[in-house]
Amino acid sequence: MIILSPGVHSFPFKLGLPLGLPSTFLGKHGWVQYYCKTALKEPSGLTHKNQQVFIVMNPIDLNLEPALLMVTEECEHASIETFLDGFSLKFDHVRRLELTYHSEDLVASAFRAAFKTLKKKPKKLAQRFSFWNEGLRTVRNKVNKLFKIYMRAKANHDSVDAIQSSGIAYRKARAEYKKLLLTTKRKAWESYCLNYNERFGTLFNIVFNKLNSGHSIAVNPNKDPNLTVQDRISYIMEDFFPGRSPGESLNYTPTIGPVEPLIIEDLEIVFGNLKGGKAPGLDRIDYRMWRAVFNIDKNFMLDLFNLCFKLNYFPLCLRNARIFFLLKDGKDLGLSSSYRPVCLLPTFGKIVERLFLIQLNRWLDRNNIIHPNQFGFLEGKSCDLAITQIVETINSRRPLEHLALVSLDIKSAFDNMNWPVLIKILSNYGLPEFFMNFLFYYLHNRKVFYVNEVFKVFKHCYRGCPQGSVIAPTLWNLYINSILFNNNGEFYVQAFADDLALIIGGHTARELEKNTNLALAKISIDLESLKLSLSIHKCQAVVYRSISSQRLSKRNSTILNRKPTFKINNISIKITDSLKIWGIYIDQKLSWTAHINSLHDKVLTLTSNFNRIIKSNWSVDKNLIKTWYLTTIEKSLLYGASVWGGALTKTQADRLHSIQRVFLLKFTRGYRTTSTNVLNVLSGIPPLHITAEAEYKKFQIWVRHSNRFNNITDSVPLDRIINIKNIPSNIKYISPPEQLSNPDYEVYTDGSRMDEGVGLAVCTFKNNQTSDNFLFKLNIYNSVFQAELAAIQHAANWAASNNYKINIFTDSLSSIMALKSAHSRSQFVNTTKQILSTARDLVGLSWVKAHVGIPGNEWADQHAKLAISVGEELEIPAPRSYLNRKIKSYILHNWLTYWNNYNSASGIRQPFHCEIEDTLGIPCLNSGPVSCRVRLDRGGYVPGESICIFATIDNGSRVTIKKTKAVLTETIQYTAKSKIVQSETRELASLQKGRIDPGTTDHWKNELLYIPPLPPTNLRGCHLIKIQYDVYFMLEPKGVDKVLKLQLPIMIATYPTRNSDGTLQRRKGTSYPSTLPIFRPWLNASKLK
Repeated sequence: MIILSPGVHSFPFKLGLPLGLPSTFLGKHGWVQYYCKTALKEPSGLTHKNQQVFIVMNPIDLNLEPALLMVTEECEHASIETFLDGFSLKFDHVRRLELTYHSEDLVASAFRAAFKTLKKKPKKLAQRFSFWNEGLRTVRNKVNKLFKIYMRAKANHDSVDAIQSSGIAYRKARAEYKKLLLTTKRKAWESYCLNYNERFGTLFNIVFNKLNSGHSIAVNPNKDPNLTVQDRISYIMEDFFPGRSPGESLNYTPTIGPVEPLIIEDLEIVFGNLKGGKAPGLDRIDYRMWRAVFNIDKNFMLDLFNLCFKLNYFPLCLRNARIFFLLKDGKDLGLSSSYRPVCLLPTFGKIVERLFLIQLNRWLDRNNIIHPNQFGFLEGKSCDLAITQIVETINSRRPLEHLALVSLDIKSAFDNMNWPVLIKILSNYGLPEFFMNFLFYYLHNRKVFYVNEVFKVFKHCYRGCPQGSVIAPTLWNLYINSILFNNNGEFYVQAFADDLALIIGGHTARELEKNTNLALAKISIDLESLKLSLSIHKCQAVVYRSISSQRLSKRNSTILNRKPTFKINNISIKITDSLKIWGIYIDQKLSWTAHINSLHDKVLTLTSNFNRIIKSNWSVDKNLIKTWYLTTIEKSLLYGASVWGGALTKTQADRLHSIQRVFLLKFTRGYRTTSTNVLNVLSGIPPLHITAEAEYKKFQIWVRHSNRFNNITDSVPLDRIINIKNIPSNIKYISPPEQLSNPDYEVYTDGSRMDEGVGLAVCTFKNNQTSDNFLFKLNIYNSVFQAELAAIQHAANWAASNNYKINIFTDSLSSIMALKSAHSRSQFVNTTKQILSTARDLVGLSWVKAHVGIPGNEWADQHAKLAISVGEELEIPAPRSYLNRKIKSYILHNWLTYWNNYNSASGIRQPFHCEIEDTLGIPCLNSGPVSCRVRLDRGGYVPGESICIFATIDNGSRVTIKKTKAVLTETIQYTAKSKIVQSETRELASLQKGRIDPGTTDHWKNELLYIPPLPPTNLRGCHLIKIQYDVYFMLEPKGVDKVLKLQLPIMIATYPTRNSDGTLQRRKGTSYPSTLPIFRPWLNASKLK
């Protein structure tokens, strides 16, 4: 601190200007020569070893109040620790303006320290496609040389022959170069795709059109060719952020109100939930840096945030946003409306917002401010629940009255939120002064900046939800909340963020029309009071006829004879057979046919680029493509399946299956004649309609707690998800000290799972001697994680009940992380947190490594295994993983049933039969017929199975049949130039039975013919060799040179068929080989006679 004596002193300093200074001050900051006439006293409140603070009277003879001037030395901070050591502020007398300076100085110092000390990990280089090589370079140079020779010959007016010969040589070399270039590109791309192994990298972006377009801003309203980039930016920013309109001034006078101070657990939750990969704003600091600052000095950050709250103030430097403009797909580059503005706010300000939102949400829920019909931006609400609520409302009212479902679109909703109206709404809700003041300073004097290396353009904001803001969604819910309070018995309105859905009823068509128009007029007037308006041309409606009136219709019609007319401001809105609301098509019969039909275009779009990475003879790794399907394509197709997946007809199921076929054909590279069921089996992907039905039932069980599908979960009680938004932070975040000093007991906990069940043990030790062992047995459906957490819970309960100080040692790091996580919505986990919170000063919790010889841990592990058989029974609800396993089993079971009921082309699982009738003996004499009927149990097998043969031979002739024989044969055909050049047939296995006398009948009943290890029919990918398998049934008569032969072709595959319960169809004589042989010893067997 420098104390100046009275007089004139000159020194450079950093000037922090208060609001309202005259325009002669060119900027808020700047190094200038300034004269300080007097220093009154040492300021109380700010000390910093690299910063001097003065209170100056009447600078430059301006009639100003005493201003706080911060003089900052030109020095670089070696690290943020050095800065924080000297930035231990005395916050008692700091004012709002000074808080802005401190916040800006902290951000700048963190930026300098971070970029000076942060050690970046070496990034793994992405796999890049490259085809250029030295061979291409040599050929290209040759082409260039020949081109120059050709041009030189023309320029020198050489002979015609010389010009023609040089031209021919050049064009020939150019053609060869182009051909070589194309071939090299194709081979390089094939090699790149075959060796590609990044899960979501370049190829993923290519396939799903996620590559950045890289368009520059080309807005040109007057088609002026001389517009500079800065002029274009200024125009588009003026279009998105116009000046202040009448009635948009914030006439509010803040007065500091009381506020509940933050606690360190609030900061732990916020900083622990910060996600990486977020683009920074003007400060150029991401969340990683602020997390590092917080870990260095948590108390300092707590004091700083509490100071913001104490002053009811959001610092000015944190309100400024950096803006980018992204071009919308397929839009005109010259129009401002073709661009989407993206604002990036300072990360430090977003942290302050998150802390503020914790307290705001607590107050809003405590006073039930947000209407329950708002489903957007709220914990525990989702689009699936919103659609379900609409469908149930329609179904409950439709039996007795006609209904109209109207989708209402608010024009530029988020951009047109009026700030004075918002302040008035918040005041009417009785929002405490702290929240009012904070939100006033949050909105006041906001700016957006477009910054690049050359220039900077900024505009003031006067309306709209601040884009990228953490609290903006909550502000919007408060803003639109009054619309939802119009709900009554006949008037039902529901919101999902800025989208409104209206349901109106009427006993007659005329009454429905009247009620709907009145409701639309009421909503339109209410929106006008909020300075909003409806985009009428985007509003649509669907009309539902009451079920009771359908019976009175001559044709039992489900639609009204005349469509009603709905109007908004005397403008009719469109009435359709189906409308898209929140991404799902709802039709007038609630059949979901329109939505399912719309999925065909979606799957074509999602798979349109797969031809780039899948060819007939090569493909990207199949596991990678399957992952893309499960994570992207299937998720997109099954959006909303928790609503529409439970009411599928056979026609809709077949339609979904055909939609899935589009991808399956590309994935398997199969022929278009291949059955979709077979494609499912080959790819290992269940049919889409079965997965959709499973999604519906999972939603009903887990989210809506329905008992209709207890058969899936075997009526096992399940853990539940709860809303955790308003759980106090000191309960939501549990981080006991690792060890307490002078504990009464040391407690080792462990959980174990074996085939017999799940057990847990809590073993207490006093002075290294075993004291008590608590053993509990859980149900077979419980998980090891639950056992570990239940052991910690029991130990904490035991300590709290007996007022013991204990140190708990567990080898479950996942349990400790779950207690520290503020995201877990499991009721069981949060119950454990509450118990540990009550024993906060009595319990220490630390992790020990398992199976490294720690006596206490080994003892607990032994007793956890023992508890499975002798432990006391303990009931804990089943975890979500149990439901996931049951749903997976349900999918496989339904898939198997669907497969077994499949009766299409190949018929490999159906019985296969053949019959013949012939006459034996001397042709001129009538010796009587011989008939034979043979049946196989099915037409397809795999190696290791046995063919079940049934036959009936009726010998009506006078000739004795010497023997009957069944032979399994292999026929191999070798082709060249699409012609069969050689064919050979060999006998693989055979069965035979004895003689059949004239006039008698013989039967084969379930005779087994074993199939040895064989390659499958028609080797996949091999067009030179064709393999065919047959079962020949032969009758050899005695004394007659004629053999009756029946041919039954069969298919040999690699996947065995299964029973209805999913098990293999094993029978006597079945022994599946683990691998197919490299050689085939039966090739030396005798040929079939």
